[in-house]
Amino acid sequence: MATLTDNSFYHEHVTNYIYGNPKHFNIAWLPLAGIEEGDDIRLTIDTAADFSMAQEIYAEVLRTKTTFTAQTIIPMVRKNTLWTQAMRTEILQNKK
Repeated sequence: MATLTDNSFYHEHVTNYIYGNPKHFNIAWLPLAGIEEGDDIRLTIDTAADFSMAQEIYAEVLRTKTTFTAQTIIPMVRKNTLWTQAMRTEILQNKK
């Protein structure tokens, strides 16, 4: 990435550069079986809030003995309105 941009933000967040420059990259979204599409779930760890959220989700996975797959985690997250609201807030803040 260092040869494509001198913006330090993109050096740390490489995928943001890729998404922002689709003419230079072959980007495809792959469907997950049994998961409806949407951009309301944030399962990255880029901020302290993301890390705290991941800890909460992991604790719930352990508590409920849930299998750790996208097919089980995403519906579990969508059912928790506190988590989804926090994720929407992070998504909006990171679009600025």
